Amino acid sequence: MSTQFILYVLEDIDLTYAYRLLENEEMPGWLFMPKMGANTIWESWEGTKAQGGVASLNHYSKGALCEWLFSRMCGINVVGENTFAITPRPGGTLTHATATYKSIYGIVSCGWKKTEKGWNYTVSVPANCSAEISLPDGRRQTLGAGEYQF
Repeated sequence: MSTQFILYVLEDIDLTYAYRLLENEEMPGWLFMPKMGANTIWESWEGTKAQGGVASLNHYSKGALCEWLFSRMCGINVVGENTFAITPRPGGTLTHATATYKSIYGIVSCGWKKTEKGWNYTVSVPANCSAEISLPDGRRQTLGAGEYQF
């Protein structure tokens, strides 16, 4: 029942902890399943070996981490009518990430990439919308519709 909240709780303690669990290739860890051949998210960490082979192989609870990938890792959040907050939080050993959200207003996207000089961010805000971007280095800016790089 609490699986969907675990990355948020770990992030509140230290963002490093959330990324460590996310990137963990051992059980329990979300990368354990693809390492074992999964192309969906299993109900049980053991996949078909669990519960005599009757466990769900496309299960919601562990898949709830996708919301964290959108709202925290890539930082896409709806805050009101035609308004978004973009608050990307890169971490772990990942060198890049991108998320695209097809909102009722249009496509919102945010991505980041690690470079030799730091981080590059790309943001897309749909027409007739605005977004408040808040980067980990403290920079903040209100954006209108368009494509942006930071």
